[in-house]
Amino acid sequence: MQQVEEILEWYRAHARELPWRETPPNPYHVWLSEIMLQQTRIEAVRLAYARILEICPTVESLAALSEEALMKLWQGLGYYSRARNLHAAAKVIAAQGHFPETGDQWRTLPGVGEYTAGAIASIVLGERRPAVDGNVLRVLSRLRGENLDRPAATKLLQSWMPSIGTGLFTQAWMELGEVVCIPHGEPRCEECPFRDGCVARREGRIGELPAPTVKKARPVQELTVFRIQTAEGKIALRQRPATGLLAKLWEFPHVDGTLAAQELRRLLFGWGFQVKALRKVSSSVHLFTHREWRMENYAVTVTACAGDFTWATRQELATRYAIPSAFAALL
Repeated sequence: MQQVEEILEWYRAHARELPWRETPPNPYHVWLSEIMLQQTRIEAVRLAYARILEICPTVESLAALSEEALMKLWQGLGYYSRARNLHAAAKVIAAQGHFPETGDQWRTLPGVGEYTAGAIASIVLGERRPAVDGNVLRVLSRLRGENLDRPAATKLLQSWMPSIGTGLFTQAWMELGEVVCIPHGEPRCEECPFRDGCVARREGRIGELPAPTVKKARPVQELTVFRIQTAEGKIALRQRPATGLLAKLWEFPHVDGTLAAQELRRLLFGWGFQVKALRKVSSSVHLFTHREWRMENYAVTVTACAGDFTWATRQELATRYAIPSAFAALL
C-alpha cells in the first residue's frame, strides 16, 4: 500500500536516535519509555529514563525499589500516578517471571491503556495493533481532511498496518506527528511524505483539523509558600496526604491565600518559630491538568527546628525527598 511504503521510507531516513529505540526492541525499555512519554516532552524523558535505568536496569530491580526512591527518580516529570502504576505493574511482571506475551495481556497491567498496549504490542510483539495518540490523530485527520475521532483513526490505521514491520510503522506515525505535523505553529509540510495527498493542506484547512476541544477554565488557588531553614541548613518539609493531588510527595509548608507581612510573621510564630530573616523570593504559577496554583514564595531563616515538620539537609533534598516541580522556585 502506498501509505505504508511512503511513511516507512520517510522514517528510515529521518528517525531520531532515541535511547529506547533498539534492534531488537527490549520490552522493558519500550514499556518504560511509553509510560514516561505520556503527556511529557521527549527532552524531559531522556534524562529521567537514563536515571531510572541506571538504578533499575531490569524489571525485577524496578519492582524491588521502594516507592519513595522511585518518586525521587521520577521527580520533575509530573503525573506521579504514572510512576505508581509503573511500580505496581513491575511487581506483577516480576511475580509472573516474564513480560506479557500479547497486547491484551499488557492491557491488563496498571497504567497501560489502549494506546500504550498498541505501542508495545506492535513494536515488541509484532502485532497488528495500532497506537493512536494525539499526534497520530492529528496527522490522520489532516491527511483525510476530516475530524476523525480515536476509534475511526484506529480503524483507518489498522487497515493500513502491514503484517511485517509493525513496530517501524507505529513509530513512523508517532514521529511524523511529533516533528513534522506539529500541533502548534506551522507544520513542516515540505518534509512530509504525504504533502501531495494531504487534503487539509490542499484545502488550506490545516489549522482547523483536528477540531480543537473546548477546555474548561482551571480553578485558581492562591498559596503562600515557605522555605523555612535553620542556620545549620536544615529545611522544613511535610508530606502530602496519601490520596489526591501529588499524593505522598514532599512539599514546602504553605497556606491558602496571600498574606500581608504582619500575617506572615504571626503565622510563623504560631508554628513555633523565632524568625531571623524573612524575604520574598518570587511569585510563580504552576499549571496542573485541572487547576492552577499561583504562589507567593518566601525564604525564611529561623533559629531552630520547630513545629510538626520533617527536617532535611540540602543533600537529602537532592537525593532522598521527591519535591514536585510546582515548588521549583524554592528548590
